[in-house]
Amino acid sequence: MKKEEIDKHSKVYQNYEFFMQLIKDSKIPIDTLLDTFYRIEIADIDLDVKDDLETVQRIFEKINSTGKPLTKGDLIRNFLLLTKNLQEQEELYKNYWLKIEKRLLSENISIFAKDYLVMKIFEDVNDSEVYKKFKQVFGEDSETKEKILKEMTKYSEYYSWILEPNTLLSTQNRKKEKLIEEIKYIGAIDFRSLLMLLLEKMYDEKNIIELEKILKLLRDFLLRYRVVKVSRGGGGLTGVVTDLIKKISTNEIECNYENIYFELSNSKNPSGKFPRDDEFKQALQESVDETYAKLVLSIIEKNEKPNDIPIDVSKITIEHIMPKKLSSYWEKDLGDDAVSIHEKFLKSIGNQVPLSKKWNSSLSNKVFIEKRKKYFEQQFSITREIFDFEKWDEEELVKRNTNISERACKYIIGPLKRSTDYSLDDEEIITFENKIEDVKNKKIQAILYNDKEYNIENWKNLCYKIAEILYENTKDEFKTVSAFKKPLIVNASEKENLKNAKQIKDSKFYCETDIKLSKDSFKYAKIIMKHFNQEDKFRIIVENEDDK
Repeated sequence: MKKEEIDKHSKVYQNYEFFMQLIKDSKIPIDTLLDTFYRIEIADIDLDVKDDLETVQRIFEKINSTGKPLTKGDLIRNFLLLTKNLQEQEELYKNYWLKIEKRLLSENISIFAKDYLVMKIFEDVNDSEVYKKFKQVFGEDSETKEKILKEMTKYSEYYSWILEPNTLLSTQNRKKEKLIEEIKYIGAIDFRSLLMLLLEKMYDEKNIIELEKILKLLRDFLLRYRVVKVSRGGGGLTGVVTDLIKKISTNEIECNYENIYFELSNSKNPSGKFPRDDEFKQALQESVDETYAKLVLSIIEKNEKPNDIPIDVSKITIEHIMPKKLSSYWEKDLGDDAVSIHEKFLKSIGNQVPLSKKWNSSLSNKVFIEKRKKYFEQQFSITREIFDFEKWDEEELVKRNTNISERACKYIIGPLKRSTDYSLDDEEIITFENKIEDVKNKKIQAILYNDKEYNIENWKNLCYKIAEILYENTKDEFKTVSAFKKPLIVNASEKENLKNAKQIKDSKFYCETDIKLSKDSFKYAKIIMKHFNQEDKFRIIVENEDDK
């Protein structure tokens, strides 16, 4: 074979390279190696391949079931190339499958096949069931297989852009490339099927501007979703994606920005909802992962300084102004409540600034006066703003938190006002008239107060979330609460009486959060609401875990 004909991405070549490297690295004498090779026995299974390609495929499947690591992509390839004769098989391989492999590389074929399948059947598939479902959906007909291979070849180009956005090389594609890169950066495994479909339908001269708007909308939806931590599992995001794919593919809705915006704003259940501004602000002000903080801050920077040279998110690092570990200087500067201030604000968006990577390690735990001078030298305007602060304590953190979270809401698209009710297929709504036993084996999804929805992570946070909602809505009448001599809500002066005290917003009140069992959370939350005569205004959306 000529050197230029060698496919260096093929498994055969990779295996050759692997064994050659092992031989080079080993200290085994060449005579010993040759003697070993002469003693290797090769088992030859004698099949009449021309007449029995189906048997070959069954053997592949059998080998896989006994432990040999054939991937889902291998099995799907063999299934699609299983034809009546070798000539037809070779044509299918050359005309379609080889192009797919060259675009995506072997290691990405399995995920591509799964995402293609999800796009076609409008439902998620467990990894272990992909091959079985693929065979079931696409059948045995050879004409159907060629049709599928032809379509997969077309979609493989779009999928290669999703995996490597920089392959969109032309200048007019730069914005699309950046948006796809940012969607991928956030963590868009659930979105790949939808992105494939959108690129196929809208990547043309007529729809390119509309596509760009949709990609920005998807990026902002996903970023809000991750920051607010809407769902801790349960497939909420997957449900949003498959619903959209189905409605677009069956022409239930026209594929445009307005329709997709409406669908995202009216998810079927709370676990897939588009977070509102108040939820997004609160999550940003409480705790935001550095991964998402980078993107939030860079979006603000890009919108407020559009003429500046944009910097890739991957080349930005996050600096915590108040450092992760408090020095004696920082403890003194923050005052008597240094530990609680540090715990409350460390991961808040207001305490984080973007830097170029070369700066971060040099700043580390320096005192604030030194840090602010260095920030002024930074290329990011949002970082240079810190120079205007004379000190960095709780008061400044609150101001900065509010300011950044409001600017984030201005530039990161939020939902439309809901115009449809949740379709609670697996969920149900319970009230505080229910018995404590009614919450057993149920996962909490959201709280409704006067029909306004509030996000909640788990049962453990129920009492605190109820207290927070009540403080927000009944501030003038808010007071301390105890149950069976157990303090639940106390004044700041009595917070030492709680096992795990958490401040209720920016009030003088603290709530007990050391409540582990769902039945206890329900019981104590009910007592808090009765104390304020508000139990009839609350409802809880739960999911039946037994149905999962």
